[in-house]
Amino acid sequence: MKKILIIYFTESGSTREAADIAAMQLLKDGIDIDVFSVKQAGHISSYDAIIIGAPNWYGKPAPKVRKFLQQNQDELSKKPTAFFFTCMSLSEIAGEAPPGLSIYKDLIFDQPAKPKNEMTSWEKNHATSLYVKNLSKIAPKIKPAAIAFFKGRLDLKRLSFFNRMAMKFITLINKEVAEGEYLNHDAIRDWAEGLSPGLFMPIKNA
Repeated sequence: MKKILIIYFTESGSTREAADIAAMQLLKDGIDIDVFSVKQAGHISSYDAIIIGAPNWYGKPAPKVRKFLQQNQDELSKKPTAFFFTCMSLSEIAGEAPPGLSIYKDLIFDQPAKPKNEMTSWEKNHATSLYVKNLSKIAPKIKPAAIAFFKGRLDLKRLSFFNRMAMKFITLINKEVAEGEYLNHDAIRDWAEGLSPGLFMPIKNA
């Protein structure tokens, strides 16, 4: 039986919840699953594939996930790997779709792509292509099989002081970002169901 490790970091709880939902779907598909927070993650060499979940913080995965990727980059580069991110905003720059990469977006983010010169600064800084580029800079050896984006949860009371103040300011200047529960369980199950057959395909740099 194939065995997958799902690693996540969460602050408000939505990324952990997304990890659990994906795990339950994969279990239905007959795949053995372990789910650990990034603080609990140990050796990853015994797993056939790795899924990593993180909130997007200012266009990048949370710092503890970035550290995990950098420390385990060599091992992760040898395994099929997929990522999912929870975020409050996601846009698409026309002509900048990452080639050869499976991108899944929650339908709440299904907005038409815009030319870069017609986008606001906020939209440019929350574009799919920017997230993918930043991930590649953090751990260039890792070539993910798939990346998914889900709208998560914004609960200011659950955030650290710095992030709470930053997000409170953002909600005042950007009406697109508001406190609330947005996690789409059906979208996560749909992604995980479609992911399970393809995640074990040989990776190109193996």
